[in-house]
Amino acid sequence: MSSVNNLNGSGAGAVCTRCSPADVEQGRCNATHFVHEKMDDEPVAELEPEIVTPRPPPVDLSHHLSSLARSLRKSNLKGLYKYRSVPGIVNLAGGLPSPNYFPFDSLSASVAPCDRFAESMNSSLLSMLKSSKRCRNITVPKFVSPQGGRSSDVCLASALQYSAVEGLPKLRTFVKEFATKYQHQGKIPYDSPEVIMTCGNTDGLAKALKILGEGARGDKMLVEKYVYGGGPETAAAMGIGIVPVEMDKEGMMADGDGGLQEILESWDTVRDGPRPHLMYTITLGQNPTSSVLGLERRKEIYALCQKYDIIILEDDPYWFLQYGLFPELPDNRTFLARLTPSYITLDTDGRVLRFDTFSKTMAPGCRLGWIIGHPRFTERIARLTDTTTQFPSGAIQALVTKLLVDTWSISGWITWLSLLREKYEQRANLMCAALETSRTVTIIHLKNIRVRDDDGNVIDGPGGKYSLVHKAVKELYEFERPMGGMFIWVRVYFEIHRLFDGTNGQRIMDALFKYLAGPNLRCLVCPGGYFVPLDDGEGDGWKYLRLCFAAVEVEDLKRASENFGRGVKEFFELTEFPPDEDVEADGAGEDAELDVPHFC
Repeated sequence: MSSVNNLNGSGAGAVCTRCSPADVEQGRCNATHFVHEKMDDEPVAELEPEIVTPRPPPVDLSHHLSSLARSLRKSNLKGLYKYRSVPGIVNLAGGLPSPNYFPFDSLSASVAPCDRFAESMNSSLLSMLKSSKRCRNITVPKFVSPQGGRSSDVCLASALQYSAVEGLPKLRTFVKEFATKYQHQGKIPYDSPEVIMTCGNTDGLAKALKILGEGARGDKMLVEKYVYGGGPETAAAMGIGIVPVEMDKEGMMADGDGGLQEILESWDTVRDGPRPHLMYTITLGQNPTSSVLGLERRKEIYALCQKYDIIILEDDPYWFLQYGLFPELPDNRTFLARLTPSYITLDTDGRVLRFDTFSKTMAPGCRLGWIIGHPRFTERIARLTDTTTQFPSGAIQALVTKLLVDTWSISGWITWLSLLREKYEQRANLMCAALETSRTVTIIHLKNIRVRDDDGNVIDGPGGKYSLVHKAVKELYEFERPMGGMFIWVRVYFEIHRLFDGTNGQRIMDALFKYLAGPNLRCLVCPGGYFVPLDDGEGDGWKYLRLCFAAVEVEDLKRASENFGRGVKEFFELTEFPPDEDVEADGAGEDAELDVPHFC
């Protein structure tokens, strides 16, 4: 087992890339300088004591499966894959093209050190460029080297070939170890949770809905009142009804008006049809509100899902982006231990399917992620995958495997995630500071008062009148500092705008959107109505705007945030609606991109 020091990046087995041998010998090397070696079996955080007796098996939830899921059969041909690794076997069974005829002889990339961002925590692009000198070149060869190569080594001959739908074995093994021992701290409360690789969370969710949801039987899905549209829209396209649940600053409400308990207890099956048996939720860095659902609230909601037999579809691409936890950069063990845990750590029943992705940790274009959950569900997703997308891109899987398994290791991967969290929190703080400066406006009311004598007559001349000055501070908008994720959810008080008549809130919001994106400000924001599930125009999404602090350069972020505040102030001074015309790039039509920062 590795030492505790080795978990944090120092001690025996770590190789410093920046300090002198003497500094390393004397222990004067900063822990964040290390590119960690592979740790075979040591978890980053303390695990629960090993349970000698088998854990109780989860309950049977197979009644949730759709008719499609029940009809899916295992592929007989794919069952032959296990024989391909038998030494000396000659494969005449599979209809596979010869890897000798693949046009790609190797796949190479220059990759960052896992601690790249430690060097630029308080610095500029120049430091980033300096750190790029420590990049490593990785290469995926066509074939495993006959000299010292192992059959498990990743190569293009296998990565670009037809392969198991669950993912490349070496990558899937890494992901499963990371997810079970490190990300979820060994706390998944049933034996043998399973992992299947996906083409990202959108793909994973669509497949989960197909094996669990069925519009023809009246299935319904619970979602947060404000939520990323991908989940509800995918479900609605399958005929699954959408049931919004009220939210507060923490996220989905367990009780109270419009909360989960009230909805489920008051459900009338005669009037409303079957009670919802699915729940789609983004709990960590919720999109769009950036809230983080605490552990106690999770326990309450999970208990309700047990009582009313609900499957939880937990979509958490921002799980590692939790803010306000660390006054200084934590070591790997502390980083993982302090993060709010997933529903899956409470899942004694096996009713949680959790979706993770490399989109926010590497790049969205990788289209690579994974689902972790009970095998009764992941196995059906694997069968569905075999008839739809099959496996994720072999080239991407090969590169990610080469980076995570052969270059960074689990320890390096956790270091990368921790430093990413730090960088995004800096951006969140920058935007919050800029927004705060323009949040309020002082309104001065002047009123001339005529002075009367004891008989009530107006006094003329000097001293016969004076001005009464009244000052009032009005909030134009408010926001909560994000607890996680990539967004700030801004509540704009359109109701105090002089043009508001009680019915035209959506029109005023549309006018502000165009005013901000116009030629004087060039600040593109996302209307809140986009996050009201299946918005029918009757909701209050028009009161909100979502701002993203993740995508643009820091200099542009500061300027755009300041422009937002200035633009809102200017907009509230308007006495009439601006011309109702679309904002377009100069000389371009509606398909052209705006010449504005990609703000969200």
